[in-house]
This record gives sequence, C-alpha cells and structure tokens, in this order.
Amino acid sequence: MTEEQKRKAKIHIFGNSVSGSSDGVFRFLEDGEHIRFTKCTLTAKNAEYEINDRPERRIWFSQLDRFYINDSISKYLMPSIEFKEGGMVPIFSFTAQKFYEAVKGKIFEVNICREAFGAIDTKSEMSLRILGNKRIKTVKDFGEHLNACIKYAKNCIENDEIDELGDLIKKSTAYDLKEI
Repeated sequence: MTEEQKRKAKIHIFGNSVSGSSDGVFRFLEDGEHIRFTKCTLTAKNAEYEINDRPERRIWFSQLDRFYINDSISKYLMPSIEFKEGGMVPIFSFTAQKFYEAVKGKIFEVNICREAFGAIDTKSEMSLRILGNKRIKTVKDFGEHLNACIKYAKNCIENDEIDELGDLIKKSTAYDLKEI
C-alpha cells in the first residue's frame, strides 16, 4: 500500500471537516493533558462525562470504547486504561456506568495513539454487509469480524476503490489513559 493510497483513504474518511460542536462544548481530549471525569450523564445507550469540573469540556463513552484500525491497515487496536492498581484494561470491556465508577475521583494522563488510522464502525452498513449472515456469539467471533473488516478496508485502499469503504471507518481519535 502506497502513502498516496493511504492519503486518499484518509481524505475519504476524514473529509475536510473541522472538529467542533454547535453547542460550544469541546468533545475531545488533548495529548498529555491530565483529566478527571467529574460528572456522568447516562443516556439509554451511552454516557457523557464532564472533564475537570468544566461543563464546556465533555466526552462521550462511545468516543473512548471504539476499536481502531492501525496506520498500516493490518490489525485492530483497542484503547486501554492503565490503573495504578489493577493493571491495564481495554476500555471496551466496561459499560458506560462501570467505566465511570472505575475512574471517578482519579486523575489520568491522556495519550493519543498516533498509530490509529480511524475507528472501525462495527454497527455501520458496510460492517454488517461484511458480517453477512454470521452471528457474533463469542469474543473470537468478534475478533474475526474485526479482522475481516480490516482485510476489506486494506483491499479497497490497495485497489484504489476508496468509495467502497463506505461508512466502515470513521474519523476518531484513539485515547489511552494512564492513572497518575
């Protein structure tokens, strides 16, 4: 895969949009910053966390628990959280509520995973097409599905069929968190 092919794929995924929100809230984290999750608002399928007691700084749980495709389009990445006591845990292993219970009152350093190319949208139309009639019943099944999505993405990029990626890969930043 050439750098030009990857550049075209990134343009397809990221477009020319500028990150921001119409409500004046910043929903991203910065590399190296120290954060505390200070408030949790649960929704039916997600949670929004206030950062550092600042209402204009928030992030959704769904921004943290995604699977990512690495920059060489060869494997998936799982953002993790490293606790002082308890080791490293993949963020996807938490529910939104359990995540907040685990992080409440603690301070974390944010590390942006530069190796991440984009988030694999496992609920996208293209992902469901790749899944076909199969059912995901085990963690192994899910890993196989992620690998099938990566293989499909790599083939699209290498064959200059960028539009065939559809909605499979989303613009997103991968965050690893380390308790300090």
